[in-house]
Amino acid sequence: PIVVIMDENSHEVSERYYKAGSAVELTCLVTQVEEPADYVTWRHGDVTLTKGISLNTSLTPGSVSATLTMERVEKHHSGNYTCDVGSLASARVTVHVLNGKFMCRAAKLYV
Repeated sequence: PIVVIMDENSHEVSERYYKAGSAVELTCLVTQVEEPADYVTWRHGDVTLTKGISLNTSLTPGSVSATLTMERVEKHHSGNYTCDVGSLASARVTVHVLNGKFMCRAAKLYV
């Protein structure tokens, strides 16, 4: 399987910067799935996410996607987020939550 994590603008990301108080929407897209993948799990560090989030999962033949939504992120939401598709595959994104307006030079985006 091929696993990618995309941001709210449908751009593939491995690192993403957000302003404190903003919403985060990350989608895990898995394609070329040959065997059934019946669940997707999001983790923050080593902790499986079950509270304070919204998770929307979509299964289609050959693919699965799961969108993780957090309404108002704070500094403690920073860290590594991993999308696990059963035991088939996984992908990770590093989220940085910063205070105030800033520019991410690597992404050349104002957030």
